[in-house]
Amino acid sequence: EMLYTLRLFLFLGCIVLEPAVMAANVLSVNATVIAFSGNPVRISKSQPNISIPLKKGDTVGENDTIVTKENEKVKLVTSDYIIVTIIEKSSLQIQSLFSQSQKQSSTRLSLLVGKLWLKMKAHSFLQNTNIVITANATAGVRGTEFAIAYDSQTKKTQSWVLQGEIIFGGKKGNVVVSEGFSSTLEGSGQPSSPVKIENEMIQNFKDEQTVSLHEDRKDLEQAVLDMIQQTTQD
Repeated sequence: EMLYTLRLFLFLGCIVLEPAVMAANVLSVNATVIAFSGNPVRISKSQPNISIPLKKGDTVGENDTIVTKENEKVKLVTSDYIIVTIIEKSSLQIQSLFSQSQKQSSTRLSLLVGKLWLKMKAHSFLQNTNIVITANATAGVRGTEFAIAYDSQTKKTQSWVLQGEIIFGGKKGNVVVSEGFSSTLEGSGQPSSPVKIENEMIQNFKDEQTVSLHEDRKDLEQAVLDMIQQTTQD
């Protein structure tokens, strides 16, 4: 086995991802804030009445909730290399994160309201399916780039897939949503048959994942995805 240390200097500032990685030794159980705009906050389960401002380099853990208001975003990297972008007017609870001591565990995120993007690669040393849930829907994923949005007033969950595929649905059934397609689930009904995403929307979706003008999205995200590729090869 080859043990190596990868230093990843991000354009955002002095964020350094420095995991000494082997196939059996991954990051600790947390997620790290790598970019944000505005004044997003973290709320812990143990102190639900206290909002803690987030800053670059902060770690968030299981049972923490991240809240964004208008014109605010947060970008995280989880312990299993998932890039999570939380869009404005959203509330996301981290239910569980991949644990290096429990190889079959998975990251599970609960979108209480709003919208988020996830970007990840399937990697052989994590034989798990990550789960995103809303009040009426679930999305099971491994290697993909997709968004999910939930409107708590209309009880509608929407999903869009830019790469890979997801299993999307609720209590009355699931559909496979493939690259370039979207599906919607309203209330307690069945998910709609996937429909093609219009080309002009795809660039808007990519722009939506940029958190700030100071973020070099290509360098940031590609570096993490390259780290995954290097890890699976060594």
